Amino acid sequence: MVSRSAPGSSSEYEALCQPLVARYNWAMTIEQLRNLYTAQPVRPFDMHLAHGRTIPVVHREFIASAPSGRTVVVFQPDDSFKVVGLLLVTDLEVKAEGRRTSGEA
Repeated sequence: MVSRSAPGSSSEYEALCQPLVARYNWAMTIEQLRNLYTAQPVRPFDMHLAHGRTIPVVHREFIASAPSGRTVVVFQPDDSFKVVGLLLVTDLEVKAEGRRTSGEA
């Protein structure tokens, strides 16, 4: 039997949010991030966040993960940094490899 609560109550709100939280597979995002971190050759990528912001990751040395794996710190070449909750990451976009000109070896 499903219990009903008064409209607008805290428990109704929690019941509505629960399926959204339960469906988010943050472990998949962590695994995708680890795959990009260990990839050879290293390629820069962008982290796209739920609110539309994009955070570039220029090299694996510029990213650090919290022990829980739910938060990362992304450093930028100018020594600024962003702390990112992986629940906010919607996708990871790998940058295209640079094209070589005919004069490069």
